[in-house]
Amino acid sequence: MSPTTDPSSAEVNLTPSKTGLTLITVIYSLAGLSLLFFTAFPLELSAVLIALLVNEYGKSRQKATAHQGVLRLLISGSVRWQGNSAVVERVVMVNTRLVWLEVLRGGVRQNIVCFYDATDDLSYRSLCRLSGYLQTHTENEP
Repeated sequence: MSPTTDPSSAEVNLTPSKTGLTLITVIYSLAGLSLLFFTAFPLELSAVLIALLVNEYGKSRQKATAHQGVLRLLISGSVRWQGNSAVVERVVMVNTRLVWLEVLRGGVRQNIVCFYDATDDLSYRSLCRLSGYLQTHTENEP
């Protein structure tokens, strides 16, 4: 999908991020290794905790893999993603590698995290530009 040329919106086609999946793997691996080698828990309890950790790891990877689809962000702070509309409540972070939006969808807060490798360069730059504008705009509101 080609990015929009309209400066008041950004449209990106998100795919599962290799960076995000790698980050999840590293975090859960470190947690599992530290639980296995650096705790004073009995071995039986450690085994149960590691099983729960592996279960959570699978859920996190599945959630990260499902994190795809066309995301359209408007300068008004509206977001359309995965067939649903939402409002940007807060732009948590914008930098060259990550855009993190906290949105309100149907009264429920959700996070949309977009890594740089989840879309093409031009679309990502457009998303960063618009997210940066929204970040400065929402910080100045009372």
